Amino acid sequence: MAAMNPAAAVVWVILLGLPIGFAFLALSRLSSPPAATGGDLDTNEQRGPRS
Repeated sequence: MAAMNPAAAVVWVILLGLPIGFAFLALSRLSSPPAATGGDLDTNEQRGPRS
């Protein structure tokens, strides 16, 4: 395991990071209640800051 070439290490990091990233993105989207107003990203880009 320690004698792994860099290319294989990069491939493993990408393959393991994709599901983790998608799970984190799905959890962050599900745990945000303002999604009922039509989506956080779209409304924030259109309206700007809420303050």
